[in-house]
Amino acid sequence: MSGASGAVDASRVFPRPEDAELARAGQAGDLDRLEALVAGGANPSARGLRGVSVLQWAVLHRARASMNKLLALGADATNSDEDGQTVVHYAAGMDDPGFLDDLIEADVDLNVRDARTGQTPIFAALQGDRTPQLEALLRVAREGKVDLALADYAGNSLLHAAAKVNDTRLVLELLERGVSPTALNKQGVDFMRYLRNTPTEWMDSQHQTERAAIESLMRPYTSGP
Repeated sequence: MSGASGAVDASRVFPRPEDAELARAGQAGDLDRLEALVAGGANPSARGLRGVSVLQWAVLHRARASMNKLLALGADATNSDEDGQTVVHYAAGMDDPGFLDDLIEADVDLNVRDARTGQTPIFAALQGDRTPQLEALLRVAREGKVDLALADYAGNSLLHAAAKVNDTRLVLELLERGVSPTALNKQGVDFMRYLRNTPTEWMDSQHQTERAAIESLMRPYTSGP
């Protein structure tokens, strides 16, 4: 359940009154009410229709302070909605990088998988063309908080994903960081097959230079053209 949820009342998504009340408080940014409700027994990890959690509801309504408060109250950031996405995937793919910054600061699991695809949040940042989030995740990968080698359930690594969108800069960075250049997906395809789908004559000079550097790095591993 990605994207804005518009003016839908929380009671239509959270059938239990106590969950709906918590979701409304989160949507409104009423931090004191959130704390009081949880102190009174409300579940900060409550989920409603389509698997949407109260935490995800807050993010869908861009209630950043509520997201942080719910996390502090014990909300589970690894819960996935019916589409397989967690709140970390939401934050990695949205147009405000501040939500992901806060999740990183809260030390949530940044390697949590999309329940359907197996993709980690960094895939969402790449595929959503969210450069600030991608850079933030690459930065904390140096601290061991993001595993750049994890592949999705189809066997596609981040290298495969970067090659599919012709992100030659990211491909180079991943290779330089030691991500396996020979990993195959479940179709038996390595990342170079996808990278070579984009003819060099279609690229600007920077992409051509990066592509040449990649080809040079890969020469010991392949006898292809």
